[in-house]
Amino acid sequence: MKNALQILGVASLFAWTAIGGFAWFKVKSHVQVTIQEQGTEADEGLALLSDRLDVLGGDFDALVGSLEQNFALLANAMQAGTAGEAVENVRLAERLGHLEAALPEALSARETAVALSSVLSRLEHLSQNTERLPLALVGSDPAALASAPEPESVPLEATNASVSAAPLVAEAPPAVVPQPVVAAELSEAAEPAPKQSFLAFRLPSRDFIFEGLQTFEVLQDLSRVGFDGKSTLHDFTGVSNRVSGSFEVDLAHAEQGISGGIEIASASLDTGLAGRDEAMAEHLGTEEFESIRFEPTAFEPVEVDADGQRLVGNLRGRMVLHGVSRGVSLAIDAHVDESRRLVIEGELPLLLSDYEVEAPNKLGVIAMDDEVRVWLHLRARAQPSEVAH
Repeated sequence: MKNALQILGVASLFAWTAIGGFAWFKVKSHVQVTIQEQGTEADEGLALLSDRLDVLGGDFDALVGSLEQNFALLANAMQAGTAGEAVENVRLAERLGHLEAALPEALSARETAVALSSVLSRLEHLSQNTERLPLALVGSDPAALASAPEPESVPLEATNASVSAAPLVAEAPPAVVPQPVVAAELSEAAEPAPKQSFLAFRLPSRDFIFEGLQTFEVLQDLSRVGFDGKSTLHDFTGVSNRVSGSFEVDLAHAEQGISGGIEIASASLDTGLAGRDEAMAEHLGTEEFESIRFEPTAFEPVEVDADGQRLVGNLRGRMVLHGVSRGVSLAIDAHVDESRRLVIEGELPLLLSDYEVEAPNKLGVIAMDDEVRVWLHLRARAQPSEVAH
């Protein structure tokens, strides 16, 4: 009886052990535990708020600058109007001066013309009656002609004589007529400057050009890069927000080329457990290889929506991890948010062994899978160009 009870106890122990192992296997396949750094969402919210305040501050500075420029334009326009009136007044005064100087000569010329007209009329009258004049008067001096009696009128057909002698009086000098002001002289002033809009403002936060080569700077406080890993115990996530870098691309024609790069501090990856972070840092060799870098080389567009400011495609480049560089392809989705920031999201599978990184393994009980899913969530802002676009 005693032996039977011992055998039953051992059998029960094995049975409970088997049941426990089976239950553990079933639970593990249905439960996923993700460790995430506490306060990440709150920190990101504060960073977004801070960036929004910076954007509004930039808008305010631009508004103040635009006001200064517009009021300067107004002052210049007022000064230009006053100067134009002064120039016109000077021109009118000059024209009046010319007319006043020429007036005496014009009056003298008019009097001379009237006197000549009287003499010529008298001579014409005398020439018509030459046949009836006494011979003694013919060829006499003008004074005699002037004192001759008025002859009777004769028919015009009877008059055949004509005056062929030299002019009796010298021609009067031509009157000095003031020169008219040429129209071109009135337009000697400089051509009017092109019209400029007044009270026109430009806000940087409302200014985003989708087409054209631009340089984008990664916003470190608003960007994250991480990975999702699996182990025999549970799944976990490593995150770093120490992301920096810049890149140059024409979003509307990204297939034409992209250059630059982004990098993270390898020691900044945080999985939420200090012991696991230490093991990961040891395997990554963070003291020797301080950064993980991605350098884009080409882009294969799948969807380009310039009106919606969205870009989808595959980004090719070089991943440098643990001192090893390999070509990778990253599926990305990029769009412009309400604050005119370029938001880039993407992911790619990666084998640690390809980069000579040994997956952590504790006593063969807790082992990490060789494959991890690398993901990124970047926010970048276009930098002002040297020349306005």
